[in-house]
Amino acid sequence: MTSQPPTDIHSDKILILDFGAQYTQLIARRIRELGVYCEIWAWDHDPVEIAAFAPKGIILSGGPESTTEEGSPRAPQLVFDSGLPLLGICYGMQTMAKQLGGDTEAADQREFGHAEVSLVAADRLFEGLKDHPGAPPRLDVWMSHGDHVSVAPPGFTITAKTDRIPVAAFADDARRWYGVQFHPEVTHTKQGQGAAAPVRGRHLRLPDPVDRRAHHRRPDRARARPGRHGRGDPGPVRRRRFLGGRRAAAQGHR
Repeated sequence: MTSQPPTDIHSDKILILDFGAQYTQLIARRIRELGVYCEIWAWDHDPVEIAAFAPKGIILSGGPESTTEEGSPRAPQLVFDSGLPLLGICYGMQTMAKQLGGDTEAADQREFGHAEVSLVAADRLFEGLKDHPGAPPRLDVWMSHGDHVSVAPPGFTITAKTDRIPVAAFADDARRWYGVQFHPEVTHTKQGQGAAAPVRGRHLRLPDPVDRRAHHRRPDRARARPGRHGRGDPGPVRRRRFLGGRRAAAQGHR
């Protein structure tokens, strides 16, 4: 009997572009728990190397900066030109909005903690997810931000809102581009793993995992913690923000 060749875990992979969020490593863990290989690179990594890495999808992390300020970090244009599936989380969603023709604004006060989002339009990201009975479907999520999207980009549908922000999530199902203001990677967001599952399935068209043993060695005990920095996602781990990026060469790791 002929044995099957070993599966190449690098043939299908996700790239996380890190804007300095305190939760970026947890995003990676969630993806790996789905049996999908991923790597974390700095937001300003060389676009040529991003293209050569050939991911099947890209995640834009949160971060401490404000998209309302001149010179704040932006995703490489290659991210959008590639046509790859895309998920923006917190700051990642905000820079998507700004770069694609939408807008953001500073809130009257920071929001940190539990929130309830109402799903106001159907999309594939939230399909079948709800935490409460009745309509519209509602999800318990974790927020950590000072700015928010005020106007969704052209071609995007607003899919979720809260009593405090008008755009808690948006979607362009045709291009498989999504943005969420809340953090699906933390345990406080009850359906976070459900929202992340499309990374493995039809949205990014990846195969089912072959071996998950390496990703389940101990229960996840990660908890969200308040931070003090910036407006997008407080408490950055700044040494990761500059890894592999142009600022690493210019300024050194911090």
